[in-house]
Amino acid sequence: MPVQFLTIKGEGDHVGSAIVTLDQKSFEESSHVNESIVPTGFTDTTSENIDGGVFFVKSKLLPSKLSDISLEKQITITATPSFQRGMSHWESLIKDYLEKTNNHVLVRADPIYEENAALCNGIILQARSVEDDELSFKAYVYNEQPNFEINKQTSEIRDLKKEAEEAEKARLEEEQRAEEARLAEEARIAAEEAALRAQQVQSIESQVWIPRTGSKYHSNPNCSNMKNPSQVSLSQAQSWGYEPCKKCY
Repeated sequence: MPVQFLTIKGEGDHVGSAIVTLDQKSFEESSHVNESIVPTGFTDTTSENIDGGVFFVKSKLLPSKLSDISLEKQITITATPSFQRGMSHWESLIKDYLEKTNNHVLVRADPIYEENAALCNGIILQARSVEDDELSFKAYVYNEQPNFEINKQTSEIRDLKKEAEEAEKARLEEEQRAEEARLAEEARIAAEEAALRAQQVQSIESQVWIPRTGSKYHSNPNCSNMKNPSQVSLSQAQSWGYEPCKKCY
């Protein structure tokens, strides 16, 4: 059975459907794309949260080896690493069957686009063995990437994981600032209370005793057998000309 290939033109810049009959010789993984081909919506976008750092990859709709670059261009789309892994799973089933039987497999791919989108949402991939019914599947391969949001019109991406990490970091930093402010306020209040207590203690400690007669002030009201001494502040006693008693000071 000769290898047959058919494409259906898509609307505008959209890649259309493609159908191919594969054998061992014509099978080639969809990730093998001519470097000169630049599919619609392709950009050199990178992300630290993608293995290898490169976000967009080039992928054929079908695992078919094409010698005509113009045909290859017609079935090449801008895809994600997750899409490529999904394709690889189904392609491995086709490859294993071809190697085991040396038969043929009819494969069809239908890309699904939103209106005015440069990137497809995914493809419907169908395969059926020609000579028998041993291989048959119909799958939808999503052109998405976990933890990312993709604008299919502009190819712009949002790294949701990075945004969540940055938001969590900002939240923790805000909590830390609030905790530091709370501790600083507690320390300020504690310092004011300590200063007030020290002032009160100082005020109490600064009281002295003066006799009804004499020129000395005393820290002990019983010093020198004073009779009915008066309690005044140290500064007041000093202002009145009293000097410290050598016995109790």
